[in-house]
Amino acid sequence: MTDIKIRDSKGNISIPVPLIKKINKFLIDQSEINKALKIDIDKIKAINKAEKKQTLELKKSFDICEKIINKLLTNKN
Repeated sequence: MTDIKIRDSKGNISIPVPLIKKINKFLIDQSEINKALKIDIDKIKAINKAEKKQTLELKKSFDICEKIINKLLTNKN
């Protein structure tokens, strides 16, 4: 891989810097971080979906219980 040479304000070439390697490493690191974050987000979405389903099931159960209680109270009177 070719080093990129940096020029100063006068146009003189300064010390060669393996900039491409540094940029490549940075991008690989960012890619790994993004993959880890995506996995975490996917896990959170799955948990939220499961919790939403469970909440709906609980609401249905409470609705059924409420109907039963209302029928019992109505029949009692």
